[in-house]
Amino acid sequence: MTFDFLRTRAALHLVACAGLLGWRAWTLRSDVWYDWVSIIALYWSYSAVASKSRAWPSVTTAVMGVLLGIYAAGQLPRLLGWSG
Repeated sequence: MTFDFLRTRAALHLVACAGLLGWRAWTLRSDVWYDWVSIIALYWSYSAVASKSRAWPSVTTAVMGVLLGIYAAGQLPRLLGWSG
């Protein structure tokens, strides 16, 4: 019973992630790869399927690094413009 519940739950998570990614791809077109919501949705789908794997901490670190890079790339021009 528990195993079936976990598989159903993972499947629902994957459907929700696919819907979110489809919506973001439809609205953003080519910028979807730089969109933090899309990256989080991909990470969510990975964690729904493979959260018990040995690679999960490495994947988490990589995703957080990519998100930090996207944030820094957006903030660095503002910082340089502000500081003169």
